[in-house]
Formats: sequence, C-alpha cells, structure tokens
Amino acid sequence: MAKIDTSRWKEFHLYDPRMFLIDMGNKFDRVKMDSAVDEVNFVGRTAQNNGVNATCALVSGVDPYPADCLTLALGGSIGACFVQNRPFYTSQNVIVLKPADKISSAACQFAASVIHKESDLHYQAFSNELNRHIKTDFAIRLPATPSGEPDWEYMSDYMTGVLRESSATVDELCNVSLQNRRIGSSTWRPFAISDLFVVQKGTRLTRADMIPGDLPFIGATLENNGITAYIGNREHVHPGGTLTIAYNGQKAMGKAFWQPKPFWASDDVNVLYPKFELNEQIALFLQPVFWEASHAFSYDDKWNKAAMEQTTLTLPVAADGSPDREYMQCFMQHKIDDADASVTQLEEL
Repeated sequence: MAKIDTSRWKEFHLYDPRMFLIDMGNKFDRVKMDSAVDEVNFVGRTAQNNGVNATCALVSGVDPYPADCLTLALGGSIGACFVQNRPFYTSQNVIVLKPADKISSAACQFAASVIHKESDLHYQAFSNELNRHIKTDFAIRLPATPSGEPDWEYMSDYMTGVLRESSATVDELCNVSLQNRRIGSSTWRPFAISDLFVVQKGTRLTRADMIPGDLPFIGATLENNGITAYIGNREHVHPGGTLTIAYNGQKAMGKAFWQPKPFWASDDVNVLYPKFELNEQIALFLQPVFWEASHAFSYDDKWNKAAMEQTTLTLPVAADGSPDREYMQCFMQHKIDDADASVTQLEEL
C-alpha cells in the first residue's frame, strides 16, 4: 500500500455534524453486569481486544448501542478508539461516536486510527485530559473532497486495501514452516535458580522519596520492561546485564525482564545476577520459563527470595550437562529475526 499523501487533508472537529454524534455512554459498572449470559459486548477503558473486556446479558429497559459505532476511552487507556462489530454497553469514561452519515465500517476504522493517534499525541490523564476537549476543540485531520467534505469514500477504499493486504500477510506468516524451530523439551532437565543466579532483593523507595531523574525504577508491572518511573536517587543501583523478576503483585508476579542499563529495583522485585555469560537473547528465552515457574506461588504465598532460590527452571541441556546457552541464544535470535521481518512487512503496507 502506497504512503498516504496528507497535503490536501483538512481539519475536522469530532462534534462536526458531518462526522459523529457524540453520546456519553452507559457508564455501567462491569462488576454489576450479568456476565453469565453472552448477549452483548461490554466495552471498557482498555486498549486490548477491541476495547471489549466482558460480555453480559441485556439490561432491562436499556437498548445496547448498535454495531459499527465507535467507542473512545476517556480514562484508563486514554484515546483507545475502536469500531464495534456487535451491539454493546459501555463502562464509565467510555463515550460512543455514532457515524452521522452512512459511513462504511472500513472508513470508520480509518477515522478510529486517526482519533487514537491524535489522542495519544496530545492528551493524558491529570493534565491535558481528553474529556475536556471532546465536545469543544478536539479535531483530527482527514482526507477531504474538493468541496471540503470528509472523503469517506477514499478512507473506505484505502482502509479496505490495508485490511486486505494485512490479512494476506497474516495468512502468509501463519503458513511459514516451523519444522526446524519447534522446541523439543523431552531432553530438558531442571536447574535450581540458585545454581544459575545470585538473587538479591530490591530496595524500597516510596514515591514521596523519589528524586526526578533518568535512572529506571523497576516495579511490579507487566509492562514497559518493568519500568514504573525514572528517578535521580543513586543509593541502591544495580548494573545492566541482569534480570529483574517481580515476586509480589497479584498480576505481575513472575514477570521477568532483561535490564540492559543500570536501574533501581523496588522491594517488590528480585534482581538476578547471572553466574554465566548472559545476553539479551538468552534472557528473552528465560522470561516465559520464569513466568511458568511462578505459577506454583500466589499473592498470598509470595515467591520471595528464599523460595525463588530453591525453585527450578526446566531448560535445554548441553553435552556437558549444563544449560545449553547456545541453543537458547540461537532459538531466540530466530524468533527476533522473524518478528523483525513481520514488522517490516506490516510497515510496508
């Protein structure tokens, strides 16, 4: 798909009657919905799964929004915008954009991607909040006809082409032979974490005591390589080339990250100093292995330092009986190369 020429695009306000009718949503509480029955989708403030975080029963006296409306998150994953493919209700801080004209689903998807990008670039929680601008000055640039109207036909044709090429690319990737890249784990054996790493507990640092700076602060999170803040404190800095593993946190426990640069680890995180030559590829191979090993523990039965040291990881074995680092590195490098190739293909659409 050729690059888009935006030189003749025009700015349109979201509340423009040629664009969308803005409805503030149902503002329902998901925990109060009847999730035992799958009649409609429930759209929340998430950027995953097209914004749908549950299904539920119809609410007496409340008609769901119809398919082909857009949803836009004003909280949580601010700016997450999706075209809904079946009737739905919404949570709080999710508004509904009803196409003001007979606009195709593909054209709506085009607009949704632009809305999401504009929101991501210019709005954030607790400062320049999106909800203050939706009905006042929120605007996006879109293709326009010579008469100055939104060029929905162009947007529909373009997005249809993108979706068609994306679908073909996904099909092609799914058909790639994985014969030489499947993991045969029948000859793997367990290794105690204490035989592979020196485990050190992180150090508590409250938000109130943080000094602004550029040092990564690693906390118990699933995202952003474990980084939850950047600080200027330097009393307890760990070197790059190590692994961090959250041992606390209801969702993040067991999440491991390769840390390439010096960092501070919170007291919800253990730092693993390798007893062997560790690189990024091997670290990436080990991450899901640690995640699997953590499932024996829970929020109440924490994976603390002592327990972690005794936990075993099942790994491929080299001829000398040690973990097969060469195999792990080569396997992960293949995966990285495949992912890079896939990204390149998608960028060229």
